Amino acid sequence: MLALITPVLAGMGYNAMAVSALVLSARVWLFCHRFMRRGL
Repeated sequence: MLALITPVLAGMGYNAMAVSALVLSARVWLFCHRFMRRGL
């Protein structure tokens, strides 16, 4: 049973990491964009 659950948990963890990385990069891009538009 554990052999069936482990790949699913690994896939979910990978998806969560990918989503959090996308959200983080989007926040950083928005912050930099707003900062650059202000004129440094």
